[in-house]
This record gives sequence, C-alpha cells and structure tokens, in this order.
Amino acid sequence: MADTLRLALTTFPQHWDGNGTLTLNVVVIPAVDPLPGPLIGASSPSFANGAPVFTVIVNKGLASLPVSTGANAIALTPTILSGPASPAATFALLQSSVTASGATIGTPPALAIPRIRKPLPPSYLAVGGGPPDGNFTTTEDEFGCAVRGTPPVPIPKIPLKTLSWGQVISYALRQPILALKLGLIYQLSIKLPASDADAFAAGGYVFVALAASDPWAVAGKTIAGSIRTHAARIPPLTAAARALFAPVEFPVDGAGGAPSDSAFHVADVYADGFAKLVHCTQPANSAAAVGDGQLAPGSDLGIELGWDDEQVVQWHNDQLALLTARSGGTLGSATQTPLGVQGYRGASSRFRPNPIPSRPPMRGCRAILRPGAAVRCASRTRFRKRSPPARRPRYRRGRPST
Repeated sequence: MADTLRLALTTFPQHWDGNGTLTLNVVVIPAVDPLPGPLIGASSPSFANGAPVFTVIVNKGLASLPVSTGANAIALTPTILSGPASPAATFALLQSSVTASGATIGTPPALAIPRIRKPLPPSYLAVGGGPPDGNFTTTEDEFGCAVRGTPPVPIPKIPLKTLSWGQVISYALRQPILALKLGLIYQLSIKLPASDADAFAAGGYVFVALAASDPWAVAGKTIAGSIRTHAARIPPLTAAARALFAPVEFPVDGAGGAPSDSAFHVADVYADGFAKLVHCTQPANSAAAVGDGQLAPGSDLGIELGWDDEQVVQWHNDQLALLTARSGGTLGSATQTPLGVQGYRGASSRFRPNPIPSRPPMRGCRAILRPGAAVRCASRTRFRKRSPPARRPRYRRGRPST
C-alpha cells in the first residue's frame, strides 16, 4: 500500500493565563520534498510556497477522543503571534548549505532497528524503578555481556553523504528561529468565548487544523490520509495561570486508531513537564557502563544524573513502531500517539537550607522541553558538583517523527 501522508500537524499548548487565553504552538511538517510542488494532489502549492490558514478546535471534557465536529467541539480563529515566515527563500538557502557541505538530499539507506534496549542501573532500581522486563529493559550485567560479546566493526572510511529532507527538517527544528522562518512552527493564541469560558474546567483536547478554505485542506479531501492532525490533551484548568505540556499527541476523528491506556496515563502524569523518577550515582570504576572493571577512575568522573529510564526507552520504541509502519505502508492502520518530547534542558538553581559561610551554595538541576525532532535518551547526565538536585529535570516540548 502506497503511503499517502503529505502533511502532519501537531499541537503543543504552552500557557494558560487563567482568564480564558491559551497560547500554543503548531508544528507543521511536510512528509515529502518541501520545494517542488504540489504538496497534495495535482494543483496545491508546494510546502515552501504555501501559506497555511489555521483554525483551532477545542473539545470540552475528556470523556471521548478528539473530534473536529460535534456538540463538544468549539471552532476558533487563532491570533498568530509569530512573525511572518519565508519558507521558499529559507528552504532554498538551507538546501544550498547542505549541498555546499558535500552532501546530497535524497533517500538514504533504510536502517533496520527492530528495537532499542536499555539497562536499568542500580540507582534507578533503588528509587522504585523496574524491575527489567527482559524486552526493552535489561540488567547491567546482561548489557555488559552484550558489549563484551559484540565483535568489533570497522569504521567506514567515507561517511554517508546522503540526507533525507526529514533529517534536514529534524535539524532545523532544533533551531527555533530557523524553524519559524521555514514555516515549520507557528505560535498562536486563542481566547475562549464567554459562553464557553469553562471549556477546560474538566479538561479537554485542543488541536490546530487547516481551515476549510486552505488549498492543502481542499486537496486533502480527495486523498485519504494525506493530512494527519494530532491533538493535545489538556488537564482540568482553573482560574490559576499555569504552563502546559503535551508529552504525547492523540489522533483526531479516529484516524490513528484507539490509543492505549498507557498513552492517557503518560499524558496526565507528565502534564507538568517534569521528570518523575530521578536518580544519581558516582562511578566507582572506569568501566561503570558495563557494570564491571576493577580499575579506579583516573580522575573524578562526577555525578551521573538520570531519570525515567523505562519511560524513555518505551518512547523510543513507540517511535520506531511508527517509523516501521510508515516504511511498510501500514501507517494508516497503525495506532498513532506520536511523541511530543525532544529531549531536556538543564538549569542550575541554588538553595541553602543550612547556610554555612565557608561553603558555596549547593546547586541543583532541572530541564524543560522545546519544539524539536525526536526524543533523545535522557538517560544519564554527568555533573561535577557533589550535591543533590534542587529540582526534578523538566522535559522540553517537541514533536513526533513522521
């Protein structure tokens, strides 16, 4: 079955002001070459030459999955907060930069990655994680045996010089200003009408879709599966202002199948954007990665901070499943709850519960997610300070791979 996907839209709520105004980002990703047209069908503009027209749909309550029409669906016209994009000129410049480096944009060899596995370190198990399931997670002993039992592989003399547009766009999404100029990210806001001021009182969903008059939307009506829209799950909101975060996205109008129960759990648990099971350790030998070795480190290896090991590796494998489905032409029938996490950002904070003049203040760490490409394994981050974390790591907002 041919893959008809041409455009994916994912919505990432940013902030609720407590007075009916919601700010959000929409990430708009072409699934094909963005420069030559048309993007969808025979007459729509290319991605680089298009100017999307958006509508925002709010669904009241969490009793049912997001839909674009119905009694609980509220259609709103958003205010665009970001500056004007110039995708045609910026994509052409980006293409020139890639080719100037000696690379070509095409179809790189497919990677056969059946799954990603991760050992669960003792520090993670000590804070309540695990035990390893033997599938995606394993013990450090088994990981060490696998490393020692793997024969050496020669390093290719000439690195691959073929990049896909998906890889180029993935890199671009890590640069917010570039992503805005490429038309990959739009910053929006909506104001709930007075008649629906309590739309999120019991939670709900919100998603950005193409307006009915948009040329891509018109063309997409004749090609099923050419446009995929994903919604963010909103927790119950009150008159208190708060930040919002969507770790996973949900299919609209049943296009991506019924999400698993774990998807709802993850959306609710990580709605604050902070990590949950945080742990740290200080390596006692120079071969700590494989759980053995008697040689003491030649210098202080610092503190390794980690969090959410099982959840992170599950997110990786969920994304692999979507990639496999698309490569195999079965994306239309695959369950789709794409990931909204790219990685993490650390921030130092100071606290001094018992100030001692002769000692410097202790430092901690947290992290925040931003729009980006795909989750990085937030497994272990090394710190030189021997001090406990002041705050939990916080994830950065992101977008799923398509």
